[in-house]
Amino acid sequence: MNIGKQIHTYISLAVGVLCLMLVFPLDTFAVPRVPDGLLMRAKGQQKVYYIQNGKKHYIESPRLLESRFDWGSVIVTTKQDLNALPKGDPLKFREGALLAHDGSVYVIADGKRRPIHSAKAFDSLGYDWGNVVKVSEDELKLHSKGEELYADSQLPNGTLIQDSEGKVFHIENGKRRYIPSPLIFQARFEWSNTIKVSDQTKDGFPKGDHIVYPDGLLIADDKGVFMMQDGKRLPIQSPEIFLSYGLKWQDVQQATDYELSLIPKGDKFSRVKQYPDKSVVKTSDSDQIYQVKDGVLKKVINKRILQAYGNDFDDVLTLPKGVMQKYTKKGKIGFPNETLIRKGEKRFYILDGKKRPVEENLYKFLCNSHTCYEEVNDAELSLHKTGEKYTSLKTASRDEYDIPTKKGKTAREQHLVRDCSETIDEHYANANTGEDPSWLRNGFPGSKGEGRGGAFADRCTGDDAKQYSAVDATVKEEKYYITMRWNYLEWYEAQTKLTQKIDKDATTIKVKDASKWKYPDKERGPRFTDTGYVRIGDEIVAYKRKDKNTLKVEGGADEGRGYNGSKASQHDKGTTVTYVYNWRDKDVWKAYPWTTYIDGSLEKTEEAMDWHKKKKVLVKNPENGKRIVATILEAGPAMWTDRVSGLSPEAMDALGAGIDDTLTYGFLVDQSMEPGPIKE
Repeated sequence: MNIGKQIHTYISLAVGVLCLMLVFPLDTFAVPRVPDGLLMRAKGQQKVYYIQNGKKHYIESPRLLESRFDWGSVIVTTKQDLNALPKGDPLKFREGALLAHDGSVYVIADGKRRPIHSAKAFDSLGYDWGNVVKVSEDELKLHSKGEELYADSQLPNGTLIQDSEGKVFHIENGKRRYIPSPLIFQARFEWSNTIKVSDQTKDGFPKGDHIVYPDGLLIADDKGVFMMQDGKRLPIQSPEIFLSYGLKWQDVQQATDYELSLIPKGDKFSRVKQYPDKSVVKTSDSDQIYQVKDGVLKKVINKRILQAYGNDFDDVLTLPKGVMQKYTKKGKIGFPNETLIRKGEKRFYILDGKKRPVEENLYKFLCNSHTCYEEVNDAELSLHKTGEKYTSLKTASRDEYDIPTKKGKTAREQHLVRDCSETIDEHYANANTGEDPSWLRNGFPGSKGEGRGGAFADRCTGDDAKQYSAVDATVKEEKYYITMRWNYLEWYEAQTKLTQKIDKDATTIKVKDASKWKYPDKERGPRFTDTGYVRIGDEIVAYKRKDKNTLKVEGGADEGRGYNGSKASQHDKGTTVTYVYNWRDKDVWKAYPWTTYIDGSLEKTEEAMDWHKKKKVLVKNPENGKRIVATILEAGPAMWTDRVSGLSPEAMDALGAGIDDTLTYGFLVDQSMEPGPIKE
C-alpha cells in the first residue's frame, strides 16, 4: 500500500473523519472480563473461538481462521474462562473471501457463497487468482448459496476497492465505506485483496459511514497501550494487567497522534484479569499450582485435589511471574462441597468447606449419588476444619436393594396412563402438560392407541376401559417418573458358546448353556422357550426345538440355517451364540433382554417388585447441577441401547437433559419428598 499517499488523503479529510466522534456513545463503557475482538482457545484444547458481543463463536477450520486473522494472535486461557461465555453462531469466512471447491470458485458476500460464472467473469471483476483458497465441502456449507456473478455483475458486498487517488473503500450494504487510517486497514484487511476500479465504478456506490477501529485492536502512543472496545480506546494501566489477559506485545500497533485524536477514551483496564472459579494457574518458574476461588488463589496440594474439580495438568495456565504477584494468595483448596472422604474408620461429608462426620451407613448411602474419596492422607484431611456431625440426609442409596447403577446414559420415555378411561388428550389436560416445548407431549407407549401403564401398572378391566393398563399414581408421580432395570428381577442377555464345530449344513447345534433361555410367568413360573432365533457370527439361525443344550434346526434357509437372508457358515468351537429377536427392521437383530426371578423365587421377585414400586430416586445432571426427585413407575430400557435409565419428558426438561446425556442416580432416604425439580 502507498502509505504516504494514503496519509495525505487522510489529513485532507480530517474534518469529515472527526465527525465519527459524534456517533460514539457518551456513556461510560464497563471493562468486560473477556473483551470483544479476541481470538481464544482453552489450555489443553485445540478449538479456537472469536469473541463478539460477549459470545464465543467457534472457528470451523484453520483456513477460516487464516482468512480473517493471524494464528499468532490466539490467546490461551483457562477452560473455565471460555466455558463461562455463551455460545454464538459459528464464525464464517470474511466478506470478500474467494473460495474454491470441486472446480467452482465463489466469493463470500452478505454471508453467502456466490458462484463466479467463469474464469472470464473472475478476471473481468478484477479478482486475483492468488487470493483463491481451496476449502472442503463442510467449510463451504457454512455459507448458503447466493446468486451467481457474471462478468457484467456489480461488485458484491465485501469487496475492497481502490480509486485513482489511492483511497480504499469497503463495499457494505451496497455502499462504499472509506477506510480513513492505515491502522484500521491493517487491523481488518490485506492489501492484496484490493481491486483497482475507475472513479466511475467507485461513484456508482453511494457513500456510507467511514470504517471505524475494530474491537480488540491494540494500539499505543508514547505514553501507553490501549485496547479498542465499542468504538473507544481503553487505557491498559500496567504491563501486568496487559499480560494477565493473555495479550501479546507483538500485536500492539503504533498509532499516530492524529489517529489517537479520532478515538475517544473509555474506562481503564485498572486491575489484573479475574479468572472464574476453578481456573488453575501457575508460573513458569514454579511447579506450584493454584486454583481460583472467589477471586483468591489457593494452593493445590496434589493431583487428586486438582482432578476433584474436573481439572488436570494439561489445564493449568502458565502466567508471568509479575502477573501472579498481583493476585492475593490465601490458604489451600480442599475437596469440593458434597463429596465424601474417608480415612480409616473416620468418614466425612464435605459441606460449606467443612468436613462433617457421618455414620458408616449414611456414608454408604451418600456414596451412591456423590463422589467418594477412599483413604485420603493426613495432608488432605487437614484441608478442612471439622464441622458438626451430618445427620440430615436428602439423598442416598438404600440397604434393601442397590440402585442398578450410579451413573449412565438416559432416554426420553412417553407418558404413562393414569386412568383406565384416560385418553392422551385428557391426560395432557389432567397433567397440565403444555405445548412449549412441544416435545413434552410425547404420547402414550403401546400400539393401536392402547396406553401401557408400565412395569408396575395394573391391568384395566371392564367395558369402559379404554386402555390396556394404568398406573396408580398422582399427577406429580407420573409427570416425573424414571425407568431402570430395577433389582426385582435378574436382567441379562442370553449368551453362550458352541461346544463343537458346526459346518454350514449342520441341523444340530450344541451349546454350553441354554438354561437361561426362559422367562418368568406368574401363572406357571419360569418357562423355557422351545423355539427361537440365535446369532452365531453374522448368521441368524431359526431353531424349532431345544433339548437342554441342543438346538434342532428344521427346513431350508428360509426357516433354518442362514435365516432372513444371512449366510449359513461354518463356525468353530467356542464361538459366541446369542439369543436374538427381530427388532423393527428385518435386517436388525438384537440380543433379547431376558429376565428371571431372583434366585428362581417368584415370592422374592414379587417382594422386590413391591419394594421398588413408587420409590423415589434422586437424578442429577452433572453438566448443569440440576436435580429432580423421580418416581419408579416403569422398568427398562433394553440393554442393547447402552442406556441405563429412561425419564418422562417433564423430567428431562426439568434437568435440561437430552437423549443419551449422562446423569447420576441414587435412592432417596427421605421417601416423603415430592417428585419434581429440587430448588436450590
